[in-house]
Amino acid sequence: MPRPGSPTPLLLCFSLLASLACNALVPPKPPLNWDASPSAVIVEVTIIGGLVPREYVMNAIPDARVWGDGRIVWVEYIDAQRGFQGASVNE
Repeated sequence: MPRPGSPTPLLLCFSLLASLACNALVPPKPPLNWDASPSAVIVEVTIIGGLVPREYVMNAIPDARVWGDGRIVWVEYIDAQRGFQGASVNE
């Protein structure tokens, strides 16, 4: 048992509060795992809305895709024509 006036309870309280503050400011992050195969689509972005014909929605090309191996493919509209662009995150 600590003596009266001993810094032990104060030190214990301070260390407990410090550990709680650190955990709240920078919470532990879970590991980020995904399928790294070249054929796996990780993220697909499609922007469609408004009153468009049903055929347009059914035949829409995704505006961007991120593949498992780090490739990013997106669509650019130039002079009313669609063109595909791409990049690799691993380069």
